[in-house]
Amino acid sequence: LSGDNLRRIASFSLGNTVLIQNLGLIDGLASGGVGGAIHNVATLTIENSVIAGNSAVSGGGIYSSGTLALRNSRVLDNIATNGAGLYTLGGTTLIEGSVISDNAASQQGGGLFTTAKVRVLQSELSDNTATHGGGIHADTTDAEAVVEYSTLSGNQATQHGGGIFTSNGVVEVRYSTLAAQHADGKGGGIHIGAGTLRLVQSTLSANTAASGGGIHSDNTLATLVLEYATLADNVADVGGGLFSTGDTTLDGSVITGSSGSGDCHRANGEIAALNSFIGDGLTCINGAAVGTL
Repeated sequence: LSGDNLRRIASFSLGNTVLIQNLGLIDGLASGGVGGAIHNVATLTIENSVIAGNSAVSGGGIYSSGTLALRNSRVLDNIATNGAGLYTLGGTTLIEGSVISDNAASQQGGGLFTTAKVRVLQSELSDNTATHGGGIHADTTDAEAVVEYSTLSGNQATQHGGGIFTSNGVVEVRYSTLAAQHADGKGGGIHIGAGTLRLVQSTLSANTAASGGGIHSDNTLATLVLEYATLADNVADVGGGLFSTGDTTLDGSVITGSSGSGDCHRANGEIAALNSFIGDGLTCINGAAVGTL
């Protein structure tokens, strides 16, 4: 189905239940509006489909304030000001077994912009671009993004958060890989503002930024917890692996191989470490350091 670069392809209203299977939705346009291909307020499931080449102000591919499940599908080459691939506002979203790639936002959220609850499972977000949050931008205190068994790679931000940017939300990354991402400013892999980030059995590697090549914690109200996580071979002028401004806890984690000014930089707050390893020593640790090298 094509919008011929003239119109949105589909809108689904509150109270409806919709299933889309084995379709391509391409070249949709919501000029000055939301949802280039799809504007969803319903309960919508998309399976084995392609959303590509669409554009809007918000949600170049999909804009959803309802319930959305995206399974085994691809969201490619969409354009928006915010949320080029997907924009979710309210409701819940599940992205499973899908690819979100090569989407471009001129402001926030190249792959995904969310102010709601989102779960990304066994999916790939790659080569998306934005000013903030090349891969994912989780905004407002209502945003809860969980990324599990997934890969974020090659995403870029012209300012902060090459892979993930959260200003005030809650982000949990579990059993996932964030690699080869870049931010011109802060947080090549992840930028966290006044929100909460929990990184569990995940790896951030070969990400680059001016500060916080792996992770940049940018606010004294930020909370960062790394559990059995690895930050390796990340690059930044300051804090190659980690730049921490809020409170950070390392538990069974490794920060090593960073280029630039070292593995870890503490600007403010407390960094505590339990059974962890920091390659260039413990100079950034000012809290408890139990069983840590």
